[in-house]
Amino acid sequence: RAMRGPRLEHDDEGGFTRFCDCRFCGYGHPCVEVINFGLTPLGNNYLKQDSTQADFENERRYPLTLMFCPECAALQISAVPDAQLSVWKDYMYLSSAILFARDHFLEYAAEFPSYFVSKPEDVTVLEFGCNDGVFLRPLAARGFKVIGVDPATKIVQDLIAQGFTVYDDFFGEESVGRIVAEHGRVDAVVTSNSFAHISDMHDVMLGVVNVLKPEGFLAIQVHYAVAMVEKMQYDWIYHEHMSYYTLHSLRHFLRHFNFEIFDAKLMSVHGGSLRIFAQLPQGGRPVTDAVCKIIASEQELGVTRSEFYTNFEQKMAESREQIRKVLSDARGAGKTVLAYGAPARATTLSSYIGLDFMASHVTAVIDDSPTKQGALMPGTHLPIISSDVLRAGHPTIPVPDIVILFAWSWAHEIVPKNRDFLLKGGAFVVPLPTVTVLDAGTVVDPPRAT
Repeated sequence: RAMRGPRLEHDDEGGFTRFCDCRFCGYGHPCVEVINFGLTPLGNNYLKQDSTQADFENERRYPLTLMFCPECAALQISAVPDAQLSVWKDYMYLSSAILFARDHFLEYAAEFPSYFVSKPEDVTVLEFGCNDGVFLRPLAARGFKVIGVDPATKIVQDLIAQGFTVYDDFFGEESVGRIVAEHGRVDAVVTSNSFAHISDMHDVMLGVVNVLKPEGFLAIQVHYAVAMVEKMQYDWIYHEHMSYYTLHSLRHFLRHFNFEIFDAKLMSVHGGSLRIFAQLPQGGRPVTDAVCKIIASEQELGVTRSEFYTNFEQKMAESREQIRKVLSDARGAGKTVLAYGAPARATTLSSYIGLDFMASHVTAVIDDSPTKQGALMPGTHLPIISSDVLRAGHPTIPVPDIVILFAWSWAHEIVPKNRDFLLKGGAFVVPLPTVTVLDAGTVVDPPRAT
């Protein structure tokens, strides 16, 4: 059904667009604020090593406010920085470089044939937000005809060179015109972990409607907002993630376009994910019990009320004070404190704890990615260095006494491979879901969120 889009206001001085209405329900449906992180830098906007004081002072910070729509219960960021919209063309995150991601999509591809009566070679699947082909490859290996769409030019060019049909573009109503002209309509449209990154949700769904066969289906995988709350994963919230989903909010939005969810699955990947399958009326597939069970569970939890998230903020504040106390006690005792991990979510965690506080209590940030080493963290401007510092120190930094895990969801991998650091008297601090100190005297079974 035709909908009038949300009201938008552009802040020329601040360099961002503010949504005055829900990006899903559109005009006349304002949201209410549930969590305000204040002004924060972009999570992946690392500064160069030779940045000057003037560069620090000119670093842009944008409102990071989580809003709740009383109409559809969708969670969303109200301000979209202009700079964020240009990030995707130069995006260099490679999903296939992550072992658990490869395994996850291999398993997904193995399940995929069960959703079709036809043989894979007679089925065309379009994936938008295909990244480096982490899902396209195993689908193609099983015989499916695949088409990818992604605006990350460098990544897409590599896939094209390998013989894949991939469009270097944003997915939407305009871009699918070319796809339909060249390939016809497709049997399935899939997307994983990209629905959170889209500002104009209506344009994307019009693209789906125009490229999908009437009897086909849409499969969407997203981070699950309930898992974010239950596992205290508030570092999920940053500008790149514009929306946060429950089954209820997804169902409400898709019904605007005459789609009905017929299957759903909760998964542990990425700290808690939701995968749904939706169809137009011509699809005719029965709705599974899983859909009904998840909806009932969400209703019982109260996800359709803003209080579910404002209560979450109260627990966040308690978590912040616990983290501050651990770091303050360490610095007060003259200990050297480093952090481990420089993902975008580290910027949210630092911003919420306090950028100035973190800059004064933490000396540097360890990251295993050579592309990040030598850069400076957004907001705190802490140097990013290799994990060699845990064994031999650094030219200007001694072996630390304590390391707070910004990449805490990878604690199950980081801690065991750095056990010698613990045996020599060091300690890791896992900040979330609850503050946990791991040292040589601890039975190391760190929490995992993947």
